[in-house]
Amino acid sequence: MDTLLQQLKDKGYKGNFDLASLIKACGNKFHKLEQNNNAGDRWSAFEFRMSDEWKSGEYRYCVGSTPEEAVIALYIKLNQK
Repeated sequence: MDTLLQQLKDKGYKGNFDLASLIKACGNKFHKLEQNNNAGDRWSAFEFRMSDEWKSGEYRYCVGSTPEEAVIALYIKLNQK
């Protein structure tokens, strides 16, 4: 988690680290958060795109051991240049 938090700070994130703030920081690109009990209680945060923005077979999500880790990883991915 410390590595993810450092990457988040490196991306210029200055908000709180609670789940609601992290989701809000993803903006309208955040779609949903799911718990996957079949994968050892892992969490997945999914990106939202309009259907015409997706390429065939493309679906972006990030996984973490907590909801916060999953959303932080998604935020980092959404803010890659």
